[in-house]
This record gives sequence, C-alpha cells and structure tokens, in this order.
Amino acid sequence: MMNTQNERKSSERERFFIENFNIDSVFTLIDRYDYIFLHEIRRCTKHSECEKGVYLSELARSLELPVHRVSQEIQRLLDEGYVLWKTDLEREKTYVILTGKAVELMNEQKERLGRTYEEITEKIPASELDAMISTMKKVAEIIHSQKD
Repeated sequence: MMNTQNERKSSERERFFIENFNIDSVFTLIDRYDYIFLHEIRRCTKHSECEKGVYLSELARSLELPVHRVSQEIQRLLDEGYVLWKTDLEREKTYVILTGKAVELMNEQKERLGRTYEEITEKIPASELDAMISTMKKVAEIIHSQKD
C-alpha cells in the first residue's frame, strides 16, 4: 500500500511539472530555441573580433558546439530571415549578423518575458520563489547527472 501511494505521488509530481512548466507557452513571437540562439549571437557580437558581426568559429566556441552544427543552425535562422550570413574576405572567415526582424522579435519577446516574470513576482512571495528555485536547481542537477 505504501509503495502504491509513493508511486501515485511521484506520478502526480511528474504530471505537474510536465503540464505546468512549459515555458514554451510564453514564447509566442519566436521559438524559445531560436530566441536563445539569437541572444547568444547578440551577446557574442559585442565581444567579437569581427567588427560587423560574430565569426562562426567564435559562436561555436561560445556555444560549445561543433562549427558544422552551428552552421546548420545559422542556415535555418537564415531561412527564417533572422540572420545574414556573410564572408569576411580579408580573413576568409564567415560571420553572421542579426536582421532587423530578429532584433525586433527578440525585443518584443523580452518584454513579454519581463511581464510574465513581473506577474510571477507579484503573485508569489520571494521566500516561496527562493525555495522553489533552490529545489528546481537540485532537480536539474539530478537530471543532468543522469547524462553521464
């Protein structure tokens, strides 16, 4: 009987996380993965050796991904109209820059995320948020440790 109750409780918790922490529902303007990738392009551009954008090799190093994988993602983002892919003829390296479309969507999405976060902090006391974040970090550590 005790084992069945534990299993049921565990199943309820799992269902709760799956149903209630779908952050993708907040990303209505741009896909979450695209937003994160574009954000990294923006961040890397600020520190790049390239004056006009960010070199693919720098982006790959920052994302800890092989250049060919980054290249595939850049091609997909190019198809979406989020980036321009150019060649630095002097250095014989390719680089990417964000398009106006990407910047506009990222800014709008960031505002939406800010409003969502503001609502969360208004409705949930800081002590509860801190406890939840602490617990979620522990859960994340356990999940990530399973990759090994």
